[in-house]
Parts: sequence; C-alpha cells; structure tokens
Amino acid sequence: MPRETSIDTSTSFQLAGGQYLARPINSEIITLDTVSENPTLLTYFRLRKNQTINASVVQMWRANHLDTDDVFEPEFLRHIIFGGVRSEDVNIENDTYQLFNDWQTSKVHFEPDLDISNGPYYLEKGLLHSVWKIYKDRQLAFVQAIWPSQNDHGAFVQINAAGNDYRAHGIAVPARSYSQRIQSLSGNSGSYSPSPLKGIRVVVKDNYHIRGTRTSLGNRAYLETYPIQENTAEVVSRLLEAGVHIVGKAHLSSFAMMEHPMQSVDYQAPFNPRGDGYLITGGSSGGTAAAIAAYDWLDIAICSDTTGSARIPALQTGVFGFRPSTQSISTDGLTKAWPAMDTPGWLGRDLEVFPHLLKALRLDHPKPQNPKELPCEILYPEDFMPKDNPNQVEIMEHFIADISKAMGCTYRKISLQNEWKESAQVEEKDLRQYLYNTTRYGWYYSAYHSFD
Repeated sequence: MPRETSIDTSTSFQLAGGQYLARPINSEIITLDTVSENPTLLTYFRLRKNQTINASVVQMWRANHLDTDDVFEPEFLRHIIFGGVRSEDVNIENDTYQLFNDWQTSKVHFEPDLDISNGPYYLEKGLLHSVWKIYKDRQLAFVQAIWPSQNDHGAFVQINAAGNDYRAHGIAVPARSYSQRIQSLSGNSGSYSPSPLKGIRVVVKDNYHIRGTRTSLGNRAYLETYPIQENTAEVVSRLLEAGVHIVGKAHLSSFAMMEHPMQSVDYQAPFNPRGDGYLITGGSSGGTAAAIAAYDWLDIAICSDTTGSARIPALQTGVFGFRPSTQSISTDGLTKAWPAMDTPGWLGRDLEVFPHLLKALRLDHPKPQNPKELPCEILYPEDFMPKDNPNQVEIMEHFIADISKAMGCTYRKISLQNEWKESAQVEEKDLRQYLYNTTRYGWYYSAYHSFD
C-alpha cells in the first residue's frame, strides 16, 4: 500500500498578478549558475547546429508558441537559453540581438547538453524548474488539485496550493509550450507526428481511481474509508499515454446518485456559470460540467454516464457532452453505480477533440465482415413527434428524406409503443410503464449491490 506522505518540493512566486509554482526537474547542468546567482525566470529555445537565426523567425516562434501560452509572461524573456548548441555552432544575425534588446533580455546563454521542452522556466541555484500557473476554482468544481508525483513515476499527488477565493482550490496547470512540438527555429520539425491530445488539460470526475490519490465518490465516509489508490483507471492511463495533463478531480453527486444542490451535504455543490450563477449543474457529473463550462484554461472533462450523468450536466451548463455506447470503453478503475449501464463519457467546448478522445479510449471490436451487404433501412419513430407543431414535423420529414436519399436507404415510420404492445413477451403491455419499472427497480437493485 503506498504511503500517504512523500517529499514533493515546489517553490511559489507571484508574477504579473498571478500565482505560480515551480517544480525542480532533473538536470545536471551546473553551468546554469552562470546565468544568475539569484532566482530568475528564463525561456529555453532548442536549436540545431549550423542554423541561421534571425529576428523574424524568433518573433514568429514567440507569437505562435509563447504568446498563446497562458502560463507565459514577457518577464520570462529576461534570460534566454539556447540548448543543443554552442555559440559557435549557429549563426545568429544581428537583428536577433536587437529584438532581444527590445524584449529587455539581459542575458543569452548556450547549453549544448541541455535537452528539455521549449518554453518558460524558473532557475534557482543552478537547478531548473518547470513553471505551473495557479488558477482559482471559483465554481467549487474541483475536490482535488493534483499533479504527477516527483518520486513515484505514474502516480499523482495532491497539490497544497490554495486559491485566493473563498474555499477555492488552486489548480496548477503546466505551460502549454512544453507539450508543443515546435518547428525548430529553422522551420524544420523532422518527421515527428505528435498525438493530437498531447498537452491538453483534463479534469477527471472523482469516481475514477488515480494511483497516489484517494477517491471520494462525492461522499466523505467513502473518502475516509478507502486508502490511497494503488492503480489508475484504464481510461486515465490511456489518456496519460496520449500525453494529456490531468490537473484535478471534480465534484460529483454522492455515490453518483441523483442529488440536488440542497442535498449535497458532504461537499458543497458546484456553481453553474450560466445565467445568474445559481442554476443547477445537473448530475452526477456536475463538477466536471461546471469546470469545463467556466474555465477556458481547461480543455476536456472526463466523466461517466449511467442514466444521463454526462448528458444532463452538458445540457444544463451549455457544453457538448458525449456518452459512448456501453462497453465500447473500459470501465476498469471506474467505481460502478450500475455496471450494465455505466460508461465513461466526456464534456468539452470543442467538438473537434472528441473523435481523438474516442480513438484513444475505445476498445477494439471486430468489424462486420460485409457491411455493404446488409440492408439499409432507417426507422422513423413517431412516438416522439411534436404533433402540435406541424412546421417542425415537416422539417424533420424533409431531413429524413434527404438523409435516406444520400445514404441510399429507405425509411419506415413506426410506433414503438404499438410494436411493443403487439410483440411484448411480458405481462406489461404499456412500453412507457415497462421502461419506467425496469429502469427504476434495476437501478435500485444494482446501486444497492454495487459495493457488495
């Protein structure tokens, strides 16, 4: 069982009105002491031998990669380190130094043996630190702020950084430029093809286990009962392999059950950023929804969906929500509520990321042998048609006709209620009542036995 205490060092500093944490990284480059005897901020550029560097190339690099990085501030340009080369290995034109003068760069240093990610850093006593910006959790969406352990590869630890707001966590995010495969200052990036998910910032609902942290399941008794987790949920592991940054765990309804804000006793319910700020977020993934709806420094929220736990909060907070087909994504390491219906899901503001997430997370399933030989027919249920709105019905029928034509299919109107009434093998012939009973009692039974 992992121990709950470990030495995980960091340095706090203020910059441009923001709060930062600096974490030491492995580096044996002792000549970095020559840059400054005092703690200093710097920016690292990786170069290749025989390059010619001019002001326009460096300015473009800054505009494309540093100025778009919310962790970066111009103060990081006071010192610049060129890595991978000595001064005699490259040709730096005079206009480059004039540009550095405009940036108020006081020192330019060469470190041929230093190979780290491009971007901003903190230097103290010859030791380089990565820099992390602290954001306030004004919506009370997070229950834990976490980052990778310095001592246990693959594990995470909780960040002891308070936000300045009432009861708000401080959420630490790394520089985006660390994860970008930047075309070298010569414009040549080689054949490197990064993961489309590399570097995105992700919050995870607190019903997924993450090694080195505790799981609350939205319930104080559960949090206090179970130890620090020794394994990480497969969904989270796959995301980490794809290069994402997990920055925290989010609030959820107790035991992932139905819960309104006034019922959220152990942990205060998160605030919905929509409207007057007091609309409900829905559940049980209310924390992930509030976070992704409110914070532009966050990219994706991983949640779960059993009977609407992803879709309802997405609707309530105005973001995109996705529930994959049941059993298409591993639930290993997800605390179950209703195993037959549980599935990982996610929320986001950018739909273009969703296919990449699905590709990274989906399980391999056999493909149909001859899909083109299967008949193509679209079933058009009339049970849910807005019959009191003929204009909407007409639009829907035009759409179904167009999509049938485009796919080379036929379509057929059906009534699910009538089909059930005529073919049901059970006593209850009312489909709505049957589904209600099945869902209600199935949910109660499964939830009761989920911790057997």
